Amino acid sequence: MGQGPNKLNGTFTLTMAAEAQESLEKESLTQVEIDVRAELAKNLHGEEEQLDGTGVDLPSLFKWIESQIPNGCSA
Repeated sequence: MGQGPNKLNGTFTLTMAAEAQESLEKESLTQVEIDVRAELAKNLHGEEEQLDGTGVDLPSLFKWIESQIPNGCSA
């Protein structure tokens, strides 16, 4: 028995739906990437340190890291 027109039409519809879903996902990812890049461009400027407003004391952090390395090391 051959496939009737309804079976072929259903397969075509599923293929089209899958292609549409894939297209929407790509568009969504592209939009997220655009939004993230815009947000980063707004908030990050050049090579600014982003720890400035966090209260992290960088010299103390470096000393602590150095103390954790065997055989000494200096930054």
